[in-house]
Amino acid sequence: MPVLFDTLESRQLFISVAPSSFEQYWIELVNRARANPALEATRLGIDLNEGLAANTISTAAKPPLALNGFITDASGPTPGNALVAPLQHAQWVRVNEQISLVGALGSLPIDRLIAAGYVFTGTAQGNAENVTALVNPTQPLDIAAVDTIHANLFIDSGILNRTDRVNLFSTSYREVGAGLDQGTWTPTGQPAQQAVAAVMDFALATNNSAGDVFLTGVAYNDNILADNFYTPNAGNGEGLNNVTVTARRLSDGATFTTATFPSGGYSLRLTPGTYEVTATGGGLGTGNAVIYPAVVVGGQNVKRDFTTQQIVTAPVNPGTVGPPTPNPVTLKGDIKGKVRIDRAGLRNKEDLRYTEAVIGAIVYVDLDNSGTRNSNEPFGKVLPNTNLVGNGIYNITGLNPGVYKLRVEAPSGYRVSIPRSTVQDVTIVSGKVAKPKVFALTEHTLVSGRVYKDANFNGNFESTFDKGLADWRVFIDLNNDSIWQRETEPAVKSESDGYYAFRDLLVGTYTIRVISKSNFIQTEPTNNGAYVVQLQGSALDVIDRDFGQRQVTQSPPPPPGGSTPTITDPGFESPSLPGTFQYNPPNPGWTFLVGGGISGNGSSFTASNPPAPEGTQVAFLQVANAVVSQSITGWSSGTYRVSFQAAARAGLGGTMDCQVLIDGQVVGTFTPSTTSYQAFTTSTFTVVAGSHTLQFKGINTPGGDQTVFLDSVSILLA
Repeated sequence: MPVLFDTLESRQLFISVAPSSFEQYWIELVNRARANPALEATRLGIDLNEGLAANTISTAAKPPLALNGFITDASGPTPGNALVAPLQHAQWVRVNEQISLVGALGSLPIDRLIAAGYVFTGTAQGNAENVTALVNPTQPLDIAAVDTIHANLFIDSGILNRTDRVNLFSTSYREVGAGLDQGTWTPTGQPAQQAVAAVMDFALATNNSAGDVFLTGVAYNDNILADNFYTPNAGNGEGLNNVTVTARRLSDGATFTTATFPSGGYSLRLTPGTYEVTATGGGLGTGNAVIYPAVVVGGQNVKRDFTTQQIVTAPVNPGTVGPPTPNPVTLKGDIKGKVRIDRAGLRNKEDLRYTEAVIGAIVYVDLDNSGTRNSNEPFGKVLPNTNLVGNGIYNITGLNPGVYKLRVEAPSGYRVSIPRSTVQDVTIVSGKVAKPKVFALTEHTLVSGRVYKDANFNGNFESTFDKGLADWRVFIDLNNDSIWQRETEPAVKSESDGYYAFRDLLVGTYTIRVISKSNFIQTEPTNNGAYVVQLQGSALDVIDRDFGQRQVTQSPPPPPGGSTPTITDPGFESPSLPGTFQYNPPNPGWTFLVGGGISGNGSSFTASNPPAPEGTQVAFLQVANAVVSQSITGWSSGTYRVSFQAAARAGLGGTMDCQVLIDGQVVGTFTPSTTSYQAFTTSTFTVVAGSHTLQFKGINTPGGDQTVFLDSVSILLA
């Protein structure tokens, strides 16, 4: 249930609505996508401009959208508010079972925003709205539902001009509100089901005297799921309520203050300038603070989150107006540390103790966390010394209390080997000298990646879904025979998060492989399961050479005297069709009819889908009565199931249903709903010993040009 806040404006009582934790989570997903559009497209398995003209949406980061309670009010359900309740659109969508921009009383999105209390001012104004719903017999409002809503609006399959996705990345709006409403929905001619209706509104109003841009973000504790990202639940989720956010402008000491909603979200309208931003009290606890010493606000919104992991002791009077501050850095705390040479490149800290200094190395405070040293960022040069024990020292003085990102700028011919992330957090306490961990630089090239469990079988590491696999051996295949030679070929094991690295390779060309394990199929890379890396210089960072692993369920042992039958070409790898497709192709096992065929990765059929989960090709069923079938021998009398991977074609096929049949009897009906490959398993069926026919058949209930992809077919014992 949303939380309501009364605000008196223009002699009318409006209701500013705090988002629920799930609505806050949805906004966080949208702002994550805006921060890195290309990565979000990869995460969801589509091209960023699928269905659009090239470069309609650029890969450049987009400013975050600021939460607005009046927009939330117009988007979401607000029971009991007689003035605007008829216009609460998410609730209206569900109750009236219509996914529409036109709502109660014929209202349009702008009508609902104005009725909720949003004031359009200035010469630059605008608004937009996205609407969708999830409907099924037991649809809950949970994390998976919000993830699906976000993915559906991003992918926007079947929507002309992909307007929902374009709205998500538009820079024409600065504020946002989200509404989610869960309850019953009765499709025509069907029993009542459960639904989550979802509405997101975007708006812009400029020339406000308080400023045109916003400082926005969320305060949270990361206790439900420790993933450095906000997590919701039926209550306030990880949100920290009533945290006071104070922005003190460094040029004149003027302060601006707001407080977080119960969900942890906040927005603070500001004019351009540099601000010391302090979060105190409320859910952070008495006497605690999170401080950003110098936040630059220009012509775009800026996002700063506050977590309990960043807490320091609160200043006595945060944000107190005082004399103008001539410099954003005041003399309150220092940093003293060391930079060493990692001569072997192996990150062994014992080897660093007496190494010489790296002349030209600079350690700096990365105020904007950009990874590049700017002219306004405090720094310290590494000091040479004839006394080896004292070498490599640097000093940075005059820092306000707070949490800072510390990086080292390596001179030519070196790279950072410690820490692995190349950045470390350092907490400055008033009047104290902070001593961060050692930085180490090396001349050796780094070749690294991760071994991970590919949760959605798409051959791309996605931190939200995929988990690292520990203790997998990665080796340099010097003779390219795919077999690890223990005595002659270098090897490393993946760490607890799946990370692996070779740190002492010389100039040359190397083939890198991972040793497979039972019950796993490799999804990345698909090119013979290896990476070929050419090293042509020193101190290079060759990263993200990842190995994706799909876990397969091991069948139980066959009945006495029996076994599971063998499918010929279960991954549809014959004939070879790189970058193209063929209807009714010749195949040693499968027969194709009507709109059935095989497509390679990157064809006009599959270009916007993830790679094939097994091998490099998939089968397809296009339109009704398309058939892919195989007569399979070697069955023992017993009970079985059919397992396979399937996906909807990107841009088409979102409603394509298909059947699995054994000897003409239906054992399962499926409708793949996403463009990422998912695992499906039929109902159990019983056969006698001998030969039986497995058939995949397109049904295509809605009609039109629809396509579904199939791969990795297997027979399992029930």
